[in-house]
Amino acid sequence: MTPCSSDPPTQACRSIEPLVGPAIVDKDSNPTELYYHCARANLEVAHLGRTLRFLESTGVAFIAGRHDNDGQVADNPTPSRMRNWQDLDMLPTQLRDIALADQGRWKDAMIGTFKDDHGQEYFMVVNLWHHHDLSAAQCAQTITLTFTPGVKQVTRLSRETGRAEQLVVRDSTLKITLPGGTGDLFKFGDGPFPGLERVTARP
Repeated sequence: MTPCSSDPPTQACRSIEPLVGPAIVDKDSNPTELYYHCARANLEVAHLGRTLRFLESTGVAFIAGRHDNDGQVADNPTPSRMRNWQDLDMLPTQLRDIALADQGRWKDAMIGTFKDDHGQEYFMVVNLWHHHDLSAAQCAQTITLTFTPGVKQVTRLSRETGRAEQLVVRDSTLKITLPGGTGDLFKFGDGPFPGLERVTARP
């Protein structure tokens, strides 16, 4: 099927509207508001997919947020059939803690772990918070990653540019802010991501 971010939109992109509701183009092939959201998401998927297609998934786990429960702070429930991240067998050896800055029901995250053919470790952190009345920017969360002593930098594959970026780790911690429903892919060291060649330094 031709990608729905194509220009002009194809018949395939219009045909699902009667079945599932508003499509990304209207009956006259004019892009709807949803079209531009899909095009942006497809581009990010394409950037990350250049590397993910070379990686093997080794685990996925839930990062529970916290909420106020009658004056007491309680963990958000972990969905059935998912493990909490502390119980993940294949957690990267240099990652020690993951903490969410804000409290609230549904303010949770997720981690996926991967390895390449050489045993190099990768991980993706995803902000799970979303709401039908809020934009991705309004659902942004700040997540603190704590690493073992000695980790001075990690490398992130930018979902926006498709380029690798070196991020400085200070005092063994790194804070990242992710829009709602959005994830970032990381690796340790400054070697290239599979499918990429260049690494861009970032302050």
